[in-house]
Amino acid sequence: MDQINTPGFIICSPSSFQNKLLNEINSTESEIDSNKSIPSSKFWSDSETKALLSFLSDNFDLYHKNKPKFYAAAAINIGNNRTSVQVDSKIQSLRTRFEKENKEETGKARSKWPYLDEMNELFGNRENVKPDYLISSIDNDMIVESDKNHTTTISKKKK
Repeated sequence: MDQINTPGFIICSPSSFQNKLLNEINSTESEIDSNKSIPSSKFWSDSETKALLSFLSDNFDLYHKNKPKFYAAAAINIGNNRTSVQVDSKIQSLRTRFEKENKEETGKARSKWPYLDEMNELFGNRENVKPDYLISSIDNDMIVESDKNHTTTISKKKK
């Protein structure tokens, strides 16, 4: 017998498991290759999105160092049959929405998007995006610093 179904479990031989795993990998690769969009039945719930943002916050270094490994780990962490392709797509759509919501426009009211604060913590306040200070190379005797409140200080270098 190749497979036994029991409530909540599927018991199968190692070779059958390997075949199922290879089929899953191949179907995921074909999904990537064909650039299919995620079906509407794959809508992300609020709790899944929050779980993804929490996992991203806890594993931000992995996200920057090895995105494919991060996407796979996040898909496993979230569960609900999420794939790494879906995680990648969701993060990209969150980042696109964040950039749109965070765009500074005169007279624009503060966004009511529920993920703005979490996304701002992850992508808006990074040192490489908004450094604590800037050094000008215009005058070697001057230091120009800008703090988080966008206050600029110009001072002479000590000799």
